Amino acid sequence: MEAALNKPTWNNSFLFNIPEIDEQHKTLFDVYDKLLSLNGNYSEKNSIEIKKIFQELYDYIKYHFQTEEALLEKIGWCKIEEHKKEHQLFIKKLKECSMAYEYQNAALVGNMVSFVKKWLVTHILHSDAEYKDQVNSYMIENRVN
Repeated sequence: MEAALNKPTWNNSFLFNIPEIDEQHKTLFDVYDKLLSLNGNYSEKNSIEIKKIFQELYDYIKYHFQTEEALLEKIGWCKIEEHKKEHQLFIKKLKECSMAYEYQNAALVGNMVSFVKKWLVTHILHSDAEYKDQVNSYMIENRVN
């Protein structure tokens, strides 16, 4: 079980060949992995650390969404409004999860950790994957690295 917790969640199936986005996605999984490593270990010290990680995830996800949305606006992606709504819903849910943690309910925390992973995986592999080709074409046409 310990080995499974220490195994990184990130893998190359999440790569889009869009360096800035790929690096940000990897960072999101790194933050998630920190959260996962503490899930189920309810000590006062871990409680404080989990709160810090929640805040780090919240801050970084907002930064990532701003970066991604700016890129999608630049390329004129037709589904940008739908994509922004997905981002807004995730931020709202992340706030709710953080509040649930304040109640120190182990089941709520476990559900939240599971939700974050499922959302990241699904969003990246499905929603974000929809813009990958258009962004890559834009980068080639405009000689962007």
